Amino acid sequence: MSRNKYLLLATLVMSVGIYSVCEMCEPLLSKLSKEEKMAHQHMHHHKMMSASDHAPIGIMGDMHHSKFMLSLRQEYMHMNGNLLNGKDIREQAIINLPNTVSNMPANLSVVPKEMNMQMTMLGGMYSPSDNITLMAMAMYMSKNMDLKTFKPMMNRDFIGKFKTSSSDLSDLSVSLLYRFNQSMSSRWHLETGLQQSIGENTSKDIVLTPMNQRMDMILPYGMQPGDDATSVILGLTNVRTFKNGMVWGNQIRNKTVINDKDWAFGDKSEFNSWVQMPLSKSVSISSRLNTTHQDKISGRDILISAPVQTADPNNYGGLNVYLAVGVNLLTSIFSSENHRFGLEVIFPIDQDKNNLQMKTDYRVIFGYQKSL
Repeated sequence: MSRNKYLLLATLVMSVGIYSVCEMCEPLLSKLSKEEKMAHQHMHHHKMMSASDHAPIGIMGDMHHSKFMLSLRQEYMHMNGNLLNGKDIREQAIINLPNTVSNMPANLSVVPKEMNMQMTMLGGMYSPSDNITLMAMAMYMSKNMDLKTFKPMMNRDFIGKFKTSSSDLSDLSVSLLYRFNQSMSSRWHLETGLQQSIGENTSKDIVLTPMNQRMDMILPYGMQPGDDATSVILGLTNVRTFKNGMVWGNQIRNKTVINDKDWAFGDKSEFNSWVQMPLSKSVSISSRLNTTHQDKISGRDILISAPVQTADPNNYGGLNVYLAVGVNLLTSIFSSENHRFGLEVIFPIDQDKNNLQMKTDYRVIFGYQKSL
């Protein structure tokens, strides 16, 4: 059984355990009449908003209580240095590793040093009924990388530095959220959706080769805005509210590629567990544990063959654990209510990445949501 399946099994067991605890703690639910349940759901759907009504800004696929909601998120990720099987490795050690995608040169000769990635996500949600929410999202992605080039043989002297970049509208997704269980303090909903990558997957830029020449080449996989793949999204979310206003949420979300061309980023499984504490109706703080497992790249583009680690499809994916801390603010702007701003700062706890990859330094997500 792969690590991906182990992760899914563990999170499913945890979610079932959470459900069992919720059921034992809420004998009142079984005593409610059908009319009382419907009245409670109606009240919950139309209640006044608070800053803790929605999940932290980094959570996708959470249901909302209003008819419409618009959202705009900006995520920034910084990577610095490299890891080999989860452990730090210096550039001099990297250039002594074999070039696994070509025999010319025999060893890696280009080393990534720093990478910045920005993602802009525009989303919309519409609830035709209390238990169904439709969601659509578009993502724009921009990537920049700094690299060093070394001579291919002999003493492997340093030649120079160069930068590469790419940007494009990356993907579009549509999902349906269905709430199948609602009690006085807990709710469960399912997500099913499709994501289509529409970003360029053959982006080019000028690179400095080990022969000290500057050439226009197809960038490695990690610098491509898209992979031209179609994926299915499946998710399960539970949110529980306690008497003191504290919110505890858990979510499993999986993205599986169902159609690709020459290559595609690997299937991805993600588990989030978060706690939100309201400081007031308008302000809440949050803490979130994020565990992500992604398979290596499937397939290959034979034109991507530079002597750099990012040209090898095996140097992608792995198991990563992050800790996020955040704050949410609900405010009024020009007499208009229900404007919500969210911020999360995310730090890696464990990076068990496959083979040789860049090390994630930190991530920041800032977002705006407007309920109508």
